[in-house]
Amino acid sequence: MFIAIFAGILFLDIIFLPALGFYDSSLVLLFPISVILYYGINKKTVYFGFFAFLFFEFLAGYSPGQYSLSFMAAVLILFLASRAFNINPGKNSSFFPAYIGLSIIGVILIYLLSFIFILISGYILGSLSFNAVRLSWLPLLYFAEVLLLLLCLNFLKKNTKYL
Repeated sequence: MFIAIFAGILFLDIIFLPALGFYDSSLVLLFPISVILYYGINKKTVYFGFFAFLFFEFLAGYSPGQYSLSFMAAVLILFLASRAFNINPGKNSSFFPAYIGLSIIGVILIYLLSFIFILISGYILGSLSFNAVRLSWLPLLYFAEVLLLLLCLNFLKKNTKYL
């Protein structure tokens, strides 16, 4: 089921939204992170995220390992943080403020993933380049996208037996 949703998000993020003039969506990057936040860290979600990022690297023309290794490092940090701070997956709660907290964690994870991506890209390409990010609205966009994805996963879990 994750693969079908990811294929739809790929179509939406790579073809449909840019055709409408919206180029700054990061749904492809945020969906595997949202799956990890909603279902927790287990073999199925980690494998899905790793192979989703590997497929995205292939599709977007990145070197193998840039996003997938960044994702694995971010998951390791989330695993250690969840052990230290008792961060529960979203599937265990139907309380809306829990999804807001997980969305904030999702924003932190995407920035962490981006930083690790820059470091790995610098190692692979031989030079580091930190691009200026529009910090005024980008965290709000990430927050809204993660919150929307978490609520969609919650809706799908309640309305289908396959998730």
